[in-house]
Amino acid sequence: MRFPLSQQVNQSQSVAVTLSHDQEVRFRGLLEQTTMIDLHQHPMVKPEDPNQF
Repeated sequence: MRFPLSQQVNQSQSVAVTLSHDQEVRFRGLLEQTTMIDLHQHPMVKPEDPNQF
């Protein structure tokens, strides 16, 4: 069975956060030492017609 999927739209814009030198050094250290997992992903694409869910 095939059905059209809803259009994928990026609804948010990226925002760069300005860090002081000390904050940047701390952040880089955390990146090296920590395993980070992004839990805010929406890996599901819904059908155009919700009745086909």
